[in-house]
Amino acid sequence: NHRVLGSSLMMMRKTVCVIAALIAPSFACPLSFQSIVVADQHDGDQKELLLEGSTLTILPYANDEDWVITATVDPSSCAASVDFNVPGKPSPPPVDLTATFYELTNPATEAVSVAVGFTDPTATISATPTYPVNFWIQVAEGSIMLNTPRNAEEST
Repeated sequence: NHRVLGSSLMMMRKTVCVIAALIAPSFACPLSFQSIVVADQHDGDQKELLLEGSTLTILPYANDEDWVITATVDPSSCAASVDFNVPGKPSPPPVDLTATFYELTNPATEAVSVAVGFTDPTATISATPTYPVNFWIQVAEGSIMLNTPRNAEEST
C-alpha cells in the first residue's frame, strides 16, 4: 500500500514539474531589431539601437553628437560588454559596462518593448558588480523579433 502511494506521489511530482516547465515564462533574447529608440535614464538623452544577429550598434539620437559603438551580444545570456570610450562620445564611463536585454510586456495590450540594463562588472562605479547603474527603455516603435515560443509558432 505504501509502495503504491509512494509511486503515485512520485508520478504527481513529475507531472507538476512538467506542467510548471510548460507554463513558466520563457527567456526571450531579441534575435534582431532595427532602429529602436531608447531613453537613457542616466544621460537624460536618447540612443538609437540596432541589433543584427549578435552585433549591437549604438548611435546618438536627436542630437548633434557623432559616434558609433558596436558590441557583441551573447545569445545565451542576452548580454554584451560595451565599451563607451569611443571618439566623439562625451563622458564615457571609466570601465566597460555589461548591457543586459530585457523584454517588457504590457499585460493589457501585450505590446512588447525592449529595455537594456547596465551593470559594472568591476564594481568601479557601483557598490556591487550586479547593481544596476543605468537603464535604457524603448520609447519609439521599431521592428522587434524576439526569440520566444509565440514567434516560433507564428513563423511556421
